[in-house]
Amino acid sequence: TGNDAIRINENINNVYIYNNFIDNSQYGTQITRDIIGVEFYNNIINNTVSYGIMFGNYGEDANYNILMRDSQILNSGSADFYFRRDTYDVTIINLTFDKSSVVFHGGCDETTTDCNMTVQYYANVQVNYSNGSAVVGQTVYGYDVNSNLKNSVLTNINGFARLNLTAYTQNKLQDYATGNVTFFSNYTINVTDGDL
Repeated sequence: TGNDAIRINENINNVYIYNNFIDNSQYGTQITRDIIGVEFYNNIINNTVSYGIMFGNYGEDANYNILMRDSQILNSGSADFYFRRDTYDVTIINLTFDKSSVVFHGGCDETTTDCNMTVQYYANVQVNYSNGSAVVGQTVYGYDVNSNLKNSVLTNINGFARLNLTAYTQNKLQDYATGNVTFFSNYTINVTDGDL
């Protein structure tokens, strides 16, 4: 509780934020400037007055390589994500948030590569032979709507594979609420058994 429940200040690398319940604060998490490498997972941000996640401050330096996964942002007062300054390569995997609640501030540079996010979800795949036994050690491929390979993984000893597949990307010139983002689904999932 307070202004910033979690604040990562400038010039810090490789930060891990996990297993937190953040409730009733001004900002859930603020990642200020010149931060490289943040992994944010298994967190819940609830009932913020302003922003669930705020990137940037009033400085000039950017943030890079932010990974957020398996978390929730709920009931944000102003927006779930607020990009105040340049923030590159934000990847969101299996995150519950309001996709229409993303704000890009004028502090982002004028190019489309600045202030961007990639939204991904898991595709859990179980691969079995017709007799029910698991297909072990074979590659599962995920192809996007344009037939581009987006991810591939091997099945484990139980025939299970988890792919991270991109649903869409968004930058400061795009808006999810109007459908103006770059979509990559529906996906085609293929498996080839090398033993056949």
